[in-house]
Amino acid sequence: MNKKISETVKNSISIMALISSVVFYGYFVNISSTKGFFLRKEMNTLEEVKFENSIEKLEVAKLEKKLLDNLISENFDPSTNIVDSSKILVLESLPEMALNNKTNTNN
Repeated sequence: MNKKISETVKNSISIMALISSVVFYGYFVNISSTKGFFLRKEMNTLEEVKFENSIEKLEVAKLEKKLLDNLISENFDPSTNIVDSSKILVLESLPEMALNNKTNTNN
């Protein structure tokens, strides 16, 4: 009888240890996979934002070039092949102007 009780206790402890190990493993694997899923999702979102940002930078650069070409062509003297730089106003806020111009055309 005593032997049967000790064997039942051993089996119960083994089963509880096995069940707790499975639950612990399942919990941490679930957390890890969930974090990985959301990390990949946010990384994709970050890549999309970076791509949109690079497109905006390209559009701003094109507008800057267009504005500068317009300034130069207005102040170019074909007879001397010289640009009169005294008439050109250098704008430090050229990218902001280009973005404002873009947002005004969208409205």
